[in-house]
Amino acid sequence: MKLRRFCTRYRLQISYLFFGGLTTLVNYGCFGVLLHFCGPSAALAANVAAFFAATAFAYVTNKVWVFRQRGWQLRSVMREAASFLAARVFSFCLEEAGLFVAVHPLDAGSYTFCGINGIMVAKVLLSVIAVIMNYWVSRYWIFRKGRGDPS
Repeated sequence: MKLRRFCTRYRLQISYLFFGGLTTLVNYGCFGVLLHFCGPSAALAANVAAFFAATAFAYVTNKVWVFRQRGWQLRSVMREAASFLAARVFSFCLEEAGLFVAVHPLDAGSYTFCGINGIMVAKVLLSVIAVIMNYWVSRYWIFRKGRGDPS
């Protein structure tokens, strides 16, 4: 009974973390494949491609399953999608700047941590910061109650 109460009470956070995990898999999968085939010099471009794939996935999952916004009227979707993209672009710019520092001045690609490329370690740390920031923006700005269509 305690688990059910916990899950009910923290449904929003649990579903955000679950779908965020799937979004992270989309992001890291794209990033890892591109990094593998294009090499470390393409890390920033690979991150851009991974960002767009993950953002499209995240918008749909956040709208439908996390924040349960059912309205699909064009005006509402355009407003939400624009706000969602703007917030993600901001956090992405922070991540990209951090990745740039890791790749160039810090030369993270020449290090490994527990067998993991230093660039990937930097990306993980930067992603944690982005996830926390994106949750708050999505919850309190983009998908807050009363903002979307009532359907």
